[in-house]
Amino acid sequence: MSTIDTVTKEFISDNEVFADVINFLIFDGQKVVLPDSLVEMDSTSVAVPYGTDNAGTPVQKERDVVKNVTCKMFSDMVFAIVGIENQTNINYAMPVRNMLYDALTYTGQVEKAGKSYQKEKIKLSSNEFLSHFKKEDKLIPVITLVINFSPDKWDAPMSLHEMIDFKSDILKKFVQDYHINVIEPATLTKEQLKKFTTGFREVMECIKCSKDMYAMQQALSENERFKTLDKKTSDVIRYCSKLKINFDVEEEVFDMCKAFEDYKNEGIKIGRNEGLTQFATYLIKNNVNIEEIISQTGLSADEVIKIKNDIALNNK
Repeated sequence: MSTIDTVTKEFISDNEVFADVINFLIFDGQKVVLPDSLVEMDSTSVAVPYGTDNAGTPVQKERDVVKNVTCKMFSDMVFAIVGIENQTNINYAMPVRNMLYDALTYTGQVEKAGKSYQKEKIKLSSNEFLSHFKKEDKLIPVITLVINFSPDKWDAPMSLHEMIDFKSDILKKFVQDYHINVIEPATLTKEQLKKFTTGFREVMECIKCSKDMYAMQQALSENERFKTLDKKTSDVIRYCSKLKINFDVEEEVFDMCKAFEDYKNEGIKIGRNEGLTQFATYLIKNNVNIEEIISQTGLSADEVIKIKNDIALNNK
C-alpha cells in the first residue's frame, strides 16, 4: 500500500471523521450519527457465487473502510453498513466496482443468516433452505461512498447506465442502473464545507484551493482551525494537496497558516533573486562593468563574477 493510500485510509477510519462524512452525505450535516455508534467491520468481503450446493469460485474484494452505523433516531439498531472508497485518481469503472462491493456485502448478510439458522438448528421450509433466507428476513442497507482526494473534478461515470452502450432504448428499461455517491473538493461550496466539523473540512478545502494560491490564502484567513491541525489531517493535506509548503512531520499540532506564509515569503525571495540574476545577466551581456552591475542590482562582487563565469561556461 502506498503512503498516500495509508494516510487517507487512517484518516477516514477515524470514527469522528467517518461520522462527519456520513452525516454530511445522508443528513445534510446534522449530527445524527455519533462516532461512538460506529463499529469497524472486516473490510474484506468474500462470497461464493450461488450454484449447486454453493459450489463455485470464491470472490474476494477489499474495501478501504467499512463500518456498521447506528444512529439515535433508530435506537441501537444497525441503521446501515457504510463503506468508503478513497480515490486519489479518477476510476472510470467505479459504478461496477462499487456494485460488486455492495453485492458481496448483501450476499454476506444472506450467508450469515443461513449459518445462524444452521447453528441454532432452526427448521426452514424447502424454499427457505435453498435460499438460506426466511421470507420475513430483511437485509441491512449497504451504502458506498467515494471520496475524491484530488483537486480534479470527477469526470468518470456516475452510474452503470453511463458506462453502457445501449444500441436501443428498448433495452435500457430492462438493465438495472446503479448510481454512485461521490464527495469531491472541486464541487464543494463554502456553505457545504462549513457543515463538516472535523479535519475533513480542512482537507477538502486545501485540496480544492491547492491550484489557486489566492483562494488558499483566503481559506486560511477565514478558518482559524488551520492553525491547529492534528497530524492525521496535516498528513492527508501534505500528500493529497501537492502543496510545496514545509510540513514539520515531528509536530503533533501543525500551524498551516504559518507554514503557508513562510512558503509564500520564500517564493517571493526566490522570485526576487531570480529576477536580479536575470537582470545582471542582461547587463553583463551588454558589457556593463562589474561596479555598475553591483550598484544597480545590489548583488555582491562574488555573485556577479559567478553569473559572469556561468555565462561564459554556457557559451562554450
